[in-house]
Amino acid sequence: MNNPASGNFKPYIEGLIEQKRSIGYPYATSAQGLKAFAFFCLDNYPDETVLTKEIAMHWAEKRQDEHVNSLLRRITPIRQLAKYMNSIGIEAYVIPSGIPEKLIRYVPHIFTDQELRAFFAEIDQCPVNSCSPARHLIIPVFFGCCIVAGCGPQKPGC
Repeated sequence: MNNPASGNFKPYIEGLIEQKRSIGYPYATSAQGLKAFAFFCLDNYPDETVLTKEIAMHWAEKRQDEHVNSLLRRITPIRQLAKYMNSIGIEAYVIPSGIPEKLIRYVPHIFTDQELRAFFAEIDQCPVNSCSPARHLIIPVFFGCCIVAGCGPQKPGC
């Protein structure tokens, strides 16, 4: 496999990461995504030096079993890379906003009193484990704290 350290878009990837970090963003996860993109480009477009629509849209294809929100997280750093490249006068195709078409919003589940009782009855039965000797003590306390943190004087029944 080729080395992205000498890849087609190395100076621009490094420049974007440096820019993001210089203004205070840790930019660790996105930097990993850019590294994956660099490998992708070297494997699929080893001689290409322009971030074309073909490259960008190939990267933006939804993978089998990939959640739409994961796809968005994978596309976003590449969109930022193209915008960065354009801002320094280098031609690059920017993946349009709206790709992917629709994000899936998570709907929280509000547990009933009966569901909470059943849940805590189960975690109170957490077995002792020699690999994690305090697990059976910590898990019930942890989840108990999570529930208590959601309660307050304004919430009756807590």
